[in-house]
Amino acid sequence: MLDATQALTVLAEVADGPSRVLLDQRLAAIAQDLEGNPIFRPGELPDTHFTRFVIIDDPRGELPALLAWESNHDRRTDAYLAEVARGVPSIERVFECCVGYR
Repeated sequence: MLDATQALTVLAEVADGPSRVLLDQRLAAIAQDLEGNPIFRPGELPDTHFTRFVIIDDPRGELPALLAWESNHDRRTDAYLAEVARGVPSIERVFECCVGYR
């Protein structure tokens, strides 16, 4: 555990078409029920003070949409991300809507 809060920002390009629609639906479901949704429950993140997802759209349509995930936490970043990846339900259900996600 660290003595200071760590800031983390992850950016990922959002896939077009059905993946974007699915991402919008999943983020809405998370927002509507933070504690009981079947997708991802932010309250279960370890040692987390703040977290949010934001989709950044280019109003001119010249750049791809980006998913931004921000989190403030009290762990080493590598240990924090490993714990987040093991979470159930998993954050993967959000990031699988992004370009290049395995």
